[in-house]
Amino acid sequence: MALFIFCAFIVFSVMKSSSGKNSLKYPPKTNCKAMAKLFPDTKAGLSDFEKFATHDKQTTLAQMGSGYYQCFCTLHSKPTSNKKALCYEFQTDKFSAKALNACVGILVAIINIVIRTVNIKLVDYIGFDTDSQRVSLVMVSVFVAQMVNTGVVSILTNANLDYSIISFLPISNQYTDIDRDWYLNIGVQIQKTMLIMAFMPYIEIMISTTIKTITRGLDRGFCKGKGITKKTT
Repeated sequence: MALFIFCAFIVFSVMKSSSGKNSLKYPPKTNCKAMAKLFPDTKAGLSDFEKFATHDKQTTLAQMGSGYYQCFCTLHSKPTSNKKALCYEFQTDKFSAKALNACVGILVAIINIVIRTVNIKLVDYIGFDTDSQRVSLVMVSVFVAQMVNTGVVSILTNANLDYSIISFLPISNQYTDIDRDWYLNIGVQIQKTMLIMAFMPYIEIMISTTIKTITRGLDRGFCKGKGITKKTT
């Protein structure tokens, strides 16, 4: 189980490192509204803003931008497939970051389900004299494993560990501390995962019931007679 969680940690780290690079290019603390006030809301003002953004584009992609490119594309661009467009890279990075974050949230929920299933199988394999002992160990093992996967792994894979005591881990993402932006980004992801996990038991019941109903219907040939079956009785 520890090996499984470690593998999940590696997968999350790789996915988050790609997402983290986008966050380092476009810092969420950049005040685009204040920057937009530097340019009049006129055609000439927009043209000047675009010129500043054009000059700032390469430095931004090199993670050394001053914010003009980020803010111009945030306020005055839409998703485009034209690779020659000024904000093509910004929109591509924005979409890929959202897609990766969504995938990580779903993947965490799926891995939690796998962890729960594997833990139950392992506990059943060990065997206990009473059902109370079995249920108690299942609850503790599943809770600890899911807490590590949902909480600890999520925090580590989004952290910047360059100047920490575990700097030997090759993780250099955006957050060196748990601040306001961390709650707006990572906190929301954890919340989404917990929301998925809260409804997952009901979804599993619905899926199981649907599969049983369809299987029973195929066996009966979707006839109304309850006594009809293709099985040997």
